[in-house]
Amino acid sequence: MKKKLLYIIWLLISCNTLFANVANEDPNVVLIELAIACKSIKEKYAIRLYILTDSVQNIRQKLQNEKGLEQKLDLLIRKDFLLEQSLKVKNDFNTDITKTRYLKGLELIKILYDKVLGLDHHFASVRTFSEINKISNPNNYPEFGKLKDILKEKKIKRGLILQIYLVLIL
Repeated sequence: MKKKLLYIIWLLISCNTLFANVANEDPNVVLIELAIACKSIKEKYAIRLYILTDSVQNIRQKLQNEKGLEQKLDLLIRKDFLLEQSLKVKNDFNTDITKTRYLKGLELIKILYDKVLGLDHHFASVRTFSEINKISNPNNYPEFGKLKDILKEKKIKRGLILQIYLVLIL
């Protein structure tokens, strides 16, 4: 259990150092970097694999032309060794590609998570601002509406009294 916890802590620390420069990056940039990294890895391993397959082809040709049993055995051992090396190179290629995709995927997830958090914060602040506007608007309270109606009635009564008074005076 402690090993898992230490591994998780190490992973979080390494991710924070790896992604320290990712704070405001565009996800498209990460995808382009992923494509470039995968292409360079493919080129690097293609060269190694080409060299090994070329060596295996040369040994196969020598095997067909060789007549001595001891030399054939040496060539077969060398060919087997080169085939094992090519399998190892293929495994290393798959491991490097997987590692690169994993790390870039984590970067992409972190960028998208930060963007989602930013949007969540934005919408929460908009919602809060709307609630503050509702609270500060007196027209939303029923007591204020009743008071306005009472004031209108009093204003109408005053207006009527003033009209009557002016008619009587004039």
